[in-house]
Amino acid sequence: MINPVRVLFTCIGGPGHLNPLLPVARAVADRGHEVLWATSGALQGLVERAGFPFHRLGPAPDDAPRTRTPLLVPDTRRSEDEVREGFARRGTRSRSPLVRALMREWRPDLVVCDEFDFATMLAAEGLGVPTSR
Repeated sequence: MINPVRVLFTCIGGPGHLNPLLPVARAVADRGHEVLWATSGALQGLVERAGFPFHRLGPAPDDAPRTRTPLLVPDTRRSEDEVREGFARRGTRSRSPLVRALMREWRPDLVVCDEFDFATMLAAEGLGVPTSR
């Protein structure tokens, strides 16, 4: 038996960013490793229903019902703007201190994050924690 390690899973965004990582987290936990999920409060229920401990990054979710809108016509420029402004600029700026503080406190051996969670990648690199994405 290998020594158990602490693995921090994070994602930024909605269920489309979380769901692909849940089976990986389950496989890691099933092998006896300690798993912690850290993401927005909006995903807390999904994480906990999957059987994982949860740490909220950011403010509590707004309880106001979300209005569903029709899907947008694919637009490369809009997608690039969303990645640059939403994920890279605003998301990284707001999440960096939160994820860095969590990593200093919880001290993971490995971090697994989705491909748009730049704050987690930067924090892990700065703290010398290996990442997988």
